[in-house]
Amino acid sequence: MNITYLHSICKKARKEAAQSFYLKIMNPLWELDDSIIEIEIQDMKQTIGQSVYKKMLNEFDLTVPQLKVMEQITNSYIDVAVNRGRKFAESLVKPPNQS
Repeated sequence: MNITYLHSICKKARKEAAQSFYLKIMNPLWELDDSIIEIEIQDMKQTIGQSVYKKMLNEFDLTVPQLKVMEQITNSYIDVAVNRGRKFAESLVKPPNQS
C-alpha cells in the first residue's frame, strides 16, 4: 500500500465531498437548520469513506494492519471535512429572534 497515494485519494475525495456539501447547504429551496446540516454531514462522511475504500480496495490487496492504517488516515480526513463543513454551515444559520 502506498501511503502517499492514499493521502492524495483522501484529499481528492474530501475536496469533492466538501464542494458537494457546500452546494447543498447553500441551496435556496429550503431553510437551513441543524437537521439539514447533520444529514448533509453524514452524507459527506459516507461519500469520502466510500470513495477512498472503493479506490484503494480495487487497486491493492490489503492486509488487516494496512486496512487499520487506511481507516485511521481516512478518518482524519473525514474529521477535517466535517469540522470545516460544520463551521461553514453554522455561520449560515440565522439565530432565532430574541424578544
